[in-house]
Formats: sequence, structure tokens, C-alpha cells
Amino acid sequence: MKTLESRHFVATEADIATLVSTHDDALNTRDTARATYLKALVATTIAELGASVRLRAGKPAVLSPDDTSNHVAAFEKVHQRFYAVVLKSIGEGAPKERNSRANFARSAASTLRRWIKAGNDIRALAPSRVTKASLRVGGGTGRTERPPARRVEAMAGRLATGAEELAKTDKAAAIAAVEGAMTRLATLLVSLGAPTTRNPQKAVDEHLPFKTGRNVFWPAAASVS
Repeated sequence: MKTLESRHFVATEADIATLVSTHDDALNTRDTARATYLKALVATTIAELGASVRLRAGKPAVLSPDDTSNHVAAFEKVHQRFYAVVLKSIGEGAPKERNSRANFARSAASTLRRWIKAGNDIRALAPSRVTKASLRVGGGTGRTERPPARRVEAMAGRLATGAEELAKTDKAAAIAAVEGAMTRLATLLVSLGAPTTRNPQKAVDEHLPFKTGRNVFWPAAASVS
């Protein structure tokens, strides 16, 4: 563990295999292994993002939806690599027993995944000081509250991402879902008092809702490849 600590918990697959064997020892060493696995998951994800690992926590920051997606992708890449080592190191056995022995890795991953998806910047963490309690979303030091406007932006980003994923298997359903959402949002804009125009060119130029009769449309730039 001293070698891993000297590398600020940026772990190799061999480090994870060693942690698994440590976790199978006495209760006190299991507790240490659980804590070290979480630190390794944090540090290695930071390294995967190409950032330097901190010795002290930085100023909390809230990420944009796109940056959050990038951080989640980096985390999932590290998690999948580590978890494969965990399962391999556990070896054969009854499914229930294997599941129990691997639970510490899934639990650490679940905690960190929720924290990142809440919009927090993992690069601000100091892995050596990270605990599961500090990463609990909604309490402790692991939650950075988003401003309301940013939360709405994040939800819009998730809507777009969800529609893109749906389109891979059912394009018609994705189109219908997006059309329904756009209709609701355009109606909401008008109800909130947003300015509208009956001039289609002005709607495009000034990015305003276009109103014709009882209908309201939201102009969007067409992307032509």
C-alpha cells in the first residue's frame, strides 16, 4: 500500500488484485481495503481525464452537462477495468458468495458515480482524503448544489442525450418524444412571458418563438453536412 500511496492512489490492475486479497483478510484490513479502493477509483479517474492528482481538495465546482458526461465516461472506463480485475481475483465460487465478496467494489463505484452525475468536478478531489461519507450526494462535503438555472440546463442535456440513445433503436419514437417536449417548452416560454414574433426571419435572427395564429414554434438552426 505504501507504493500505491506514493503514487497518490493512481492504481494499476496489479494494485487492484492486491487490494482484493487484502479485502479477503481480517475485518480491520477489509475496512482499509474498501477505503483504499475508493481512493484508487477517484485518483485513477482523475488521471484518465489527464488531470493532476491533488494532495489537497480544490475549490468545489459544478460542471456543464457535457463535461459531466466526459467525467462519467472516464469513470466508467476505469470502473469496468478495475471491476474485471476484482472478479478475476475473487476466482470461482458460488454466485452468492462471489457477489458478496465483490460488493465493496460495486458500492464504491455506485457512490462515486452518483457524486459525478450530480455535476461535481472529480478533479477537485484529493483522493487521499476521500471517504464514502464525503461523497454522499445531498450531505457532507460531497455535494455542490447547482444553481436552479444550471439544473434546468442539465435536464435539457439529459433529454437530448436520452433522445439520441432512443433514436438508435426507435427513431420514430425519439422524434415523437422530442416533438412533444418542444411543444411543451414552447408553450411554457409563452406562458412565462417570453417575447414572441410573427416574423419568421426575425424569429431565426433573434432566436425568438415564432407565433402564428394559436401555434408557437421554436426556431432551430438546421445542420447540413
